[in-house]
Amino acid sequence: GESSALSARRRAESFVRDRPAIGQHLDVRRRKDNRWHEGIVAAVHDNPVSEGGVMLLIHFLSFPTDQDEEFAVGDIESLAPPYTRVPDWRTQLRKDEEVEVHRRVLRSPMSFKSTWLVGKVKRFSRAVVTPPASVAGSSSDPASDNA
Repeated sequence: GESSALSARRRAESFVRDRPAIGQHLDVRRRKDNRWHEGIVAAVHDNPVSEGGVMLLIHFLSFPTDQDEEFAVGDIESLAPPYTRVPDWRTQLRKDEEVEVHRRVLRSPMSFKSTWLVGKVKRFSRAVVTPPASVAGSSSDPASDNA
């Protein structure tokens, strides 16, 4: 079964529709490709014309911050609790397993090239990692977006 630490982590970070907060994890249907992806709430703000009166800025994990999208908190077609639409692949990682690793390579001071490499898991921790400040919208530097 699931460890109590992992279960507690999921409760602490999980999206709560009636109490949305920055840093909550959720599954989100991305408009650009109409596919479900892992996301994190990057900002919450009031909007009296939206469903539920609250809008969420969602950062899609593994995408740059310029791909973030806004959703009404009541959008049940696009927002779901974490790992209900996207598999929790991190819990399945094993030592010496091959994985794809995203690497951003600086080409010039203003240009990045994204590259995917094959890597091998050497060690890992099941500890909770705090999202980088750029996810919360405090940085517009694309080099700092490594979620």
